[in-house]
Amino acid sequence: WAPSESLLYSARGEAPNEPERIYRLAPGSDRGQSLSDGPDGETLPAWTPSGKGLVFAELRRSQPRLMVRPLDDRPRALAGAQDGDTEPTVLPGSATRAPHLYVLGRRVFSLPTPRLIEQELLLPLDELARQLSLELKPENDRFLLSSPQHSIIVEPVTGEVAINTAVGPERRGLVPPPQTVAGVVMVPLRQLAELFGLKTSWDAGTRTMRVGG
Repeated sequence: WAPSESLLYSARGEAPNEPERIYRLAPGSDRGQSLSDGPDGETLPAWTPSGKGLVFAELRRSQPRLMVRPLDDRPRALAGAQDGDTEPTVLPGSATRAPHLYVLGRRVFSLPTPRLIEQELLLPLDELARQLSLELKPENDRFLLSSPQHSIIVEPVTGEVAINTAVGPERRGLVPPPQTVAGVVMVPLRQLAELFGLKTSWDAGTRTMRVGG
């Protein structure tokens, strides 16, 4: 909600596979005024400390970036932010850094952008498979992830994975559970990477997750 007016500012897609954009909505209305026009959409709006503008993540195929938009002006790049920053949680005088992800020593960007929930990073399932060199096969409402040595079944509906172990099949819950963002399944990276034998680390100070080195 806007701090000084009875209006809701929200990021949403007009259709399941459409990119999210930022809209201004009046109470009781389902039709909003679009405030953004980036080529690949915008998401995660947050208020500036003054309450007179929005900071949001502009999605781009190369790298997302943080933008700031005064309510009476056009958006511009947020000073001090870096390309790849995605979470515009604004503190007085600065922006909190978005989480950074490195897989096998490479910086990773994805659309939708990775989401941080209680120090667990959610990544699009297809991007996870690509980065970890896994084969991904959809099976109705489930997904088979496999490497030459291991295979697991990811079940977004139940929030569980099915694993074949030495003593037989085993089911484990994913925490946090998978989410669907703009039609894309997002899954907890650390748990799935470790199931395939990869070490992970999280640095809370720099908000950085590293997988496999």
